[in-house]
Amino acid sequence: MKKLLILIATGALLFFSAGACATSEPKTLTVYYSLWGNTAILADLIHQAVGGDIFVIETEIPYPADKAHAAAQKDINEGILPALKNKVDIVSYDIIFIGTPNWFGTVALPVQRFLKEYDLSGKTIVPFATFGGNVDKCLTDIVAAAPGATLLEGFSISGDDVKNPEKDAKQQVLDWLARINVKVVESK
Repeated sequence: MKKLLILIATGALLFFSAGACATSEPKTLTVYYSLWGNTAILADLIHQAVGGDIFVIETEIPYPADKAHAAAQKDINEGILPALKNKVDIVSYDIIFIGTPNWFGTVALPVQRFLKEYDLSGKTIVPFATFGGNVDKCLTDIVAAAPGATLLEGFSISGDDVKNPEKDAKQQVLDWLARINVKVVESK
C-alpha cells in the first residue's frame, strides 16, 4: 500500500511539474498616447481583442488640447521631447502594441520619448496609428525606433473612421489581427 501511495504521489508530482513547464501564452501590452481620444478608442479596441495589459503614455506637463499643434511645433523646432509622467516595466512582455496619433507626419512626441526610453530589442512590436489626413511615416517611424525587435504589420485608421459605426473599426481591427496571426482572446 505504501508503494502504491508513493507511486501515485510521484505520478501527480510529475503531472503537475510538466504542466508548470508547458509553454505559456505570450504576455501582451498595449501602449499608446492620445490627445483627442481617437488613439485611445483604437487602443481600447485592440486591448479588448488581444487581452493583456494596457498602458497610457502621459506627459508630466500635458499638451493643451486647444493649443496642442502650436505647443508640439514649438517642441519640434527646439528638439524637445516631453518628459513622461509614468513608467511601465516592459521586461516581462513579449508582444507590445504601440499606438500614436499622427503629428506632423510622424509619431507624436510623447511616443517618440517612450521609444527612446525603452529597449524593445527581443520584443515583438506591433505599431498602430490614427490620423487626420493620412498616416504618413507613423508606422515606419515606430519600426525604425525599435532595432532588434521582431516587427509585425501595423494598422492605421483615420480618427473620424475609428468613431464611425458605419466604418466598423472593431471589425477592421479583428481582420488585421487575423491577417498578422495574433490570437484574439475576446471578440465581444
